[in-house]
Amino acid sequence: MNPLAPKDFVLFCAGEDSGDIIGSQALVAMEHLKLEARGVGGPLMQQAGLMQLANFDDLAVNGYIDVLFKYKSLKKTLSLLKKTIKQTQCRAVVLIDFPGFNMKLLAFAKQNGKPILYLSPPQIWAWKSWRAKHLRGVLLGVFFDWEQKAYQKQQCQTVKIEHPFLQASKKVLNSSAAEKKRVLFLLGSRSRQIQRNLELYTELQKQLHLQNPLLEIQWVLSRSTHKKTLSKEHQKNSIIAPRNLDERARLYAEAYYIVAHPGTAVLEASLVQSPVLAFSKIEFPSYLIGRFLLRIPCITLPNLITKKNLVSEVLSYKNSHLKKEIPYITENILKNISKTSKHKNELIALQRACEGVTIQNLTLEFFMNIFDRDTNHSRLSKG
Repeated sequence: MNPLAPKDFVLFCAGEDSGDIIGSQALVAMEHLKLEARGVGGPLMQQAGLMQLANFDDLAVNGYIDVLFKYKSLKKTLSLLKKTIKQTQCRAVVLIDFPGFNMKLLAFAKQNGKPILYLSPPQIWAWKSWRAKHLRGVLLGVFFDWEQKAYQKQQCQTVKIEHPFLQASKKVLNSSAAEKKRVLFLLGSRSRQIQRNLELYTELQKQLHLQNPLLEIQWVLSRSTHKKTLSKEHQKNSIIAPRNLDERARLYAEAYYIVAHPGTAVLEASLVQSPVLAFSKIEFPSYLIGRFLLRIPCITLPNLITKKNLVSEVLSYKNSHLKKEIPYITENILKNISKTSKHKNELIALQRACEGVTIQNLTLEFFMNIFDRDTNHSRLSKG
């Protein structure tokens, strides 16, 4: 064997912090294979062995405006990854969430005959159901029952997978109760989300401290690069969200109250049974889609899963509407009034809804099936 010959590899692509967590668990399966992992992912995926091909931070976009700001870098990264997929040494493709970008990669990978695993694929149950036809012939790992049913109706192959935060939440709930001593602010995983909501959260902090000057408030950021969006005063009271899920579960469980942008953090806070409020200014196009096109009664995952008003949602595209709600939010936080604490049965149902096949096991099975079909290549490690 020529040691200088190009090595076979699997291409991975994740564009968001939540996808970085999912991707790091999928990369565990690579330990059993004599293959390299190349592509784009965050710090956790890189620690798990991913050979980084492009800047992960360049992919962090939210909404149409963000895409316009980063169009050139997104196009450059897409072109690079397409060239990488075209190489004969690319044996398979693993895509994680990030549908606006990854669906383009998926189409190209299918054209080039590459086996594809898509973890957390597009939410066709909500909108753009026509995308399902492009996902036939692709193995899909989905988190929730309604996603699986929606894809199965479209003749897509799906496996329900366990939410990566589930086991960490169970550990912290089974441990001794910690003192609830601080309010956490989580403004989102993207810079423009933070910028949109910074004024609102600053005003909320001001009102809380007027009522209780001793109340500890901590700003939780997903990336160190987001610190520059905060004032020096806020930076002193900010931390980076732990990448380790056990540590993150403890942080959320020890919170007196959590105020968060609607997203993964709201589900995670609910899983550790901490009081949580979804509070955010959203882009006008996103508001129109949710209100008039999708017509969904709620937006947060705990409410969608349980079909109950488990988490309060204060969302609007207008700052003026949200500012009017701040006095009521302040009162509820200081009185620790939260719907989450009143719905124990729904919280148990929420845990059960997050169960499934582990991401590691699904990914390993995907690789095993590929190489079982190719008897000319032995890629399983013997260690």
